[in-house]
Amino acid sequence: MSVPDYAYTPSERLLPDPEPRPAAYTIISVDDHLVEPPWLFEGRLPAKFQADAPKIVENAEGHQQWHFDGKIFAQMGFNALVGRVDRDDFTYEPARFDDMRKGCFDIHARVRNMDIVGVWASICFPSQITGFCGRVYSQCSDPELGFAVTQAFNDWMYEEWWQPHPERIIPMGITWLADPEKGAQEIRRNAARGFVAVTLPERPHDIGLPSVFSDYWEPILRACAETDTVVCLHVGSSGINPPPPDVGMAILPLSATLSGSCPATCAASNVKVMTRPRPATGRKPLNLLILISPHIRKAISVIVRAHGTGR
Repeated sequence: MSVPDYAYTPSERLLPDPEPRPAAYTIISVDDHLVEPPWLFEGRLPAKFQADAPKIVENAEGHQQWHFDGKIFAQMGFNALVGRVDRDDFTYEPARFDDMRKGCFDIHARVRNMDIVGVWASICFPSQITGFCGRVYSQCSDPELGFAVTQAFNDWMYEEWWQPHPERIIPMGITWLADPEKGAQEIRRNAARGFVAVTLPERPHDIGLPSVFSDYWEPILRACAETDTVVCLHVGSSGINPPPPDVGMAILPLSATLSGSCPATCAASNVKVMTRPRPATGRKPLNLLILISPHIRKAISVIVRAHGTGR
């Protein structure tokens, strides 16, 4: 299956595309999302892994769901609600690709949508089956399969999402989180073909990985520094801390508040530089330049630079 082969019939819940309007400003959006298309992994894995690659399965209710590693991942609809006939319809989760605008998973339709809203360039985080930082694949019960799927996603990102419109999409990959040396190699592989960013978990200790303050991440951060790869951290990439059991419907404003708490707290200082000591190798310390976006929902970008580069 490919973009031309997929028979897309928009749901009656979706409005038709409006006409583009003149853009007063150049907008570069650093917290967009893509929805992984149903054909993403077809033909992209070694033959011995292809049958176990993530795949879309339709259940008895007609819902299209991702199946991978013995788990089921329902469509995550909150990143695909735009363009509804009923603007107050935030209760219906898209259950099929037809319930989403085609631009969620088709790059050519996405660029048309960007033209409509006046966005010139975009960084796109993955969604449900990948996780915002690729953690679903890194937590696969078969590490070889998980690594193959990680590379397949990056190959799809390069070939289908970025290359057709290289001036409009800012290429951001994922990497292998379960082995920092292999993760560093994947960052270098992507950087060599033009990737400029990678998404990593913002709280790795919450998903069974060592803390970001440990030496575990040294190979990955070094690869980012040496290839000039921007590290992007997305709120929720490591899951959400469980709320109190009696929270009820208060979870909605609570979640919105928690998602915006870091930008709100850091608004006064906006930019902070932290130096983390390196091992005694004679290298200079590694600086993390943390840019806190005022965008209240998410988008915390961490730019990693080697100290003393003059950039």
